[in-house]
Amino acid sequence: LIVGLALSAFHASAPFRLEDTGFSLCASNGVSSRYNPSLSEKFHYGENLGEVRYSNYDSYPISTSLSNSIIFAHKRIYDASILTRLADNPNDGHPIDFKDPWLEDQVGIGGEYRSLGMNVSFKPVAYDPQNPHNLGINTPYKGVFLNENPAFDPQRPSYWVKAPFTKLINGFTSYRQSLTATGASFENASAESTRVVFTSANGVVTATYKAHRGSSVSTATGANGQRKLISDAPASLYDLVYESAGEIWWTRYDNSLNVVVAETRISTGAGNCSYPSLARIGTNLYAVWQRYNPSTNLYRIEYAKYSPSSWTSPVDIGWAEYNASYNPAPVIAAYSQQRASTTFRSKWSGTSLLRPLPPTARIPAGAPGLDSRRSRETAC
Repeated sequence: LIVGLALSAFHASAPFRLEDTGFSLCASNGVSSRYNPSLSEKFHYGENLGEVRYSNYDSYPISTSLSNSIIFAHKRIYDASILTRLADNPNDGHPIDFKDPWLEDQVGIGGEYRSLGMNVSFKPVAYDPQNPHNLGINTPYKGVFLNENPAFDPQRPSYWVKAPFTKLINGFTSYRQSLTATGASFENASAESTRVVFTSANGVVTATYKAHRGSSVSTATGANGQRKLISDAPASLYDLVYESAGEIWWTRYDNSLNVVVAETRISTGAGNCSYPSLARIGTNLYAVWQRYNPSTNLYRIEYAKYSPSSWTSPVDIGWAEYNASYNPAPVIAAYSQQRASTTFRSKWSGTSLLRPLPPTARIPAGAPGLDSRRSRETAC
């Protein structure tokens, strides 16, 4: 029996091997020709008798009644990046797990590099800030396809990313804060693992974590005159606020249940925040901190409240002049669930003052040039 075979490979050759029941073909042959450098393309899919296969190495049976037309299609590829980062050190980068159905890393008979298509598993992908395109054309991943399976059809291959909710990073138990992307979209960014579609060149997928009770600064819980750690009356709930990477973070430990609450950022995310203070009345928490504004050379005093189970957005309740010799270091004291007082250091026009905010009166409180205290009662 003689059977006709037509073989078509777009922009690439495809070696084949005759076997008992048909042909085995591989869309690439060794590392150097795994994709077409001049066209920035690589193998996308193979098709035989109307059946599409996404592994670059497969057996294609010969039909006894039809002429076979075996096609290997190629598609344009682009650079991309994926990484894990710590909120405590945003300039760093750590590995993240990725699933690429087109990754050719299985060596078969004859040295062909094979991809696994739909049967691929997650693999950790390292990240180097000096060479951020870890899925780039010049890496073993040989770039990514754009707009691949945008409807997230489970019958078609997709790129996947996996970022566990809890992960050990640099020796710290770290909790995932977010899974974000530029030039890419997720099927479900709230899940531990999700399909991802790259939508533009140089797309970036980032899983951001917060190191539990970890900080980028040695003064995370300073100064000594500020209350950072408090407990409720039965001493079963312990609440902590501290600074890291220019933001203010809150965490809790439930002693009765032996449960740790992952960090929540209570500042805005704009940076330059430091020296928080914390108070409690009943189940409510009250926090203040300072935020430096370089454009005005002033400190803003910011305030947020926790009730009943989440933090409010920060609001400005005052300001203080910049002084290289000291920080405002605000302190908050709550004396009812509706009222709290805030005190912080400031110096105005070289004269030490005690000033309500907003300033309805300016009362000298010492000799010129001395530090003073500025206080404000805040409605909770």
